[in-house]
Amino acid sequence: MKKKLIIFFIFLGIVKGYSQCQGNSWVLGDSVCLKFDCLTNQPSIEEISIWHLEENYTSISDSNGNLIMYLNGPDSMIIGANFQFYCNLYNGLGLEIENGDSINTNFSVYNSLILPYPNHNNVYYFFYTQEKFYNNLIPGLYCSIIDMNLNSGLGKVILKNQLLITDTLMEGISAVKHGNGRDWWVTSHGGLSNKFYEFLLSPSGVNFNSEFDIGPNFPVSGVIKIGEILFNNKGNKLALSSFDFNGVFIFDFNRCSGLISNPSNYSSDLSEEYSVTFSPNDSFIYTSDYGHIYQIDLFNSNLNNRILIWQNTTAPYTFLGQGELGPDGKIYYASQFFSPYIYESLNYFDSSNTSLSIINYPNISGTSCGFYPYSLYLNGHRSKGGLPDMPNYNLSALDESECDSLGLGIDNGKLIIDNVIVRIYPNPSSDELTIEILNGVKPKEIEIVNALGVTVVKLKQTKPNQQVNIKSLAAGVYFIKVQMQNGDMQVKKFVKSE
Repeated sequence: MKKKLIIFFIFLGIVKGYSQCQGNSWVLGDSVCLKFDCLTNQPSIEEISIWHLEENYTSISDSNGNLIMYLNGPDSMIIGANFQFYCNLYNGLGLEIENGDSINTNFSVYNSLILPYPNHNNVYYFFYTQEKFYNNLIPGLYCSIIDMNLNSGLGKVILKNQLLITDTLMEGISAVKHGNGRDWWVTSHGGLSNKFYEFLLSPSGVNFNSEFDIGPNFPVSGVIKIGEILFNNKGNKLALSSFDFNGVFIFDFNRCSGLISNPSNYSSDLSEEYSVTFSPNDSFIYTSDYGHIYQIDLFNSNLNNRILIWQNTTAPYTFLGQGELGPDGKIYYASQFFSPYIYESLNYFDSSNTSLSIINYPNISGTSCGFYPYSLYLNGHRSKGGLPDMPNYNLSALDESECDSLGLGIDNGKLIIDNVIVRIYPNPSSDELTIEILNGVKPKEIEIVNALGVTVVKLKQTKPNQQVNIKSLAAGVYFIKVQMQNGDMQVKKFVKSE
């Protein structure tokens, strides 16, 4: 009995460790923290100290969903005849982090993100861009390092405003986990070219990896390049949208080598393509152009297959802003009131800019995806057009790939995690899951456990692979525990989609 209890608590530790909720606290707008419960993913609204102007938001939580830090600001000052914007880093208590002032970024959408520094506990890299449009600073991609172990957990910026590349960049940067499940690829795009810039964040720090001249060319002009780049949830596709060309480009991405290839143009007649968001199962992509939302089927051979989901016909001065996939599998949209009368813009409050809009069932084709405009009230606060950039912190290593070689297992012969003895696919899955046992290892028992540690499926089998019907399971994150006949145990995570 004692042995069973020990194994049970070890397994709970695994579940806790793999149930990462680092993307569950979204700081946005004027004083809003949208927090998703780490167990139920239920959203709630909290008030927080923030005086953001618009759009450029980023935040990160610990594995239990508790807010660690966020970007605050921007402050502005006049240098000569120009405005200069700076932002500041705050900790989860709403206090400015030591040396966290004067961060060289501005208010453009998706211009910053925070990543854990691999193999450095409670230390983070902060990546951000500065565009030429807001000059007096060198335009390009920057980074800072924040050590949250210092100052009794209040944190300190130990390296600030380090310039990684010099170029006029478009809005937005994006990140995805390397195929080894530990490191990170960080990608930005030139604003006057067709050039992707790519960096690798590993335990040794951040290093330039490659440039890729691929896809559409941006017109050569000094105007800020509005748009977005975004990795899908599996990390094998990269989307690019912009005001400067019609449609959305989708590229293949290799998580092992970082190769960007095979662009496909999902063309449209939209003149101002702005936001792109993938559905949880990566079958659809949702685009917006301020007043419309479209759905594109990525598995349809007709690249011009978009369906109109919603059109704004009632709020002429309210534009739809950034979209973001939430931990609950829904897509959230911010909006902003904008008027030629600036005073009115700064002081205007109504349901359109004090609420988020939601796509409730983004895996479903057409208008049945359930878009509800202005449906999540922000308790009187405004969203101001932007949402934080939340990469997929939970993306696991690529099984049986050339880069799944970190040796994440405990080398005592009794507990093995994320090696290639067990494969599960497809992942995510909505109806059936295949569990394959490799290397001649014989299984004794298989359990499927939910995020609360409750066993929902239990199987006894000795076949080399097993098909499991999971249609009856609720959508969410689950863990498969495979007990081997030799006493070893393997734990794998999968996502049950709707």
